[in-house]
Formats: sequence, structure tokens, C-alpha cells
Amino acid sequence: MTILSSGLESDDYGSPGWNHIYNKNMELLEEELLKLKALLDVDLDALDDQESFVYNSSTQKWEPLNP
Repeated sequence: MTILSSGLESDDYGSPGWNHIYNKNMELLEEELLKLKALLDVDLDALDDQESFVYNSSTQKWEPLNP
């Protein structure tokens, strides 16, 4: 097992406990590394789940792409 600089763990697929490492990495990504609220150039108003973003050059922010 290797711990990367990001805090994520790496191990060979199929090694004992690989699924625990995978689940722990996904939780870390969700809780710490992929939070949109930490991004200053993202407009979160009216954001829905599963929505894509588009860059608005006039506001210089990423905004939800409404279908």
C-alpha cells in the first residue's frame, strides 16, 4: 500500500482490503478534495444534482448548464 501526497491510498487490485481502500478514497474525494463550494469561480445558485457546468466569460464564473 502507498499513501499519495493527496492523502489517497494506492494498492494492487485484488489485494486483501482493496475494496476498503477504494471506499475510503471515494469518501476522501467527496469530503475534502471535490467540494464545489471551495471553488471561487463557481456560481452555486440554483445548482441541482447531476448538473453540468458552462463557463460564462462575462461573469468569469462556471455556472450550471440548464437543459
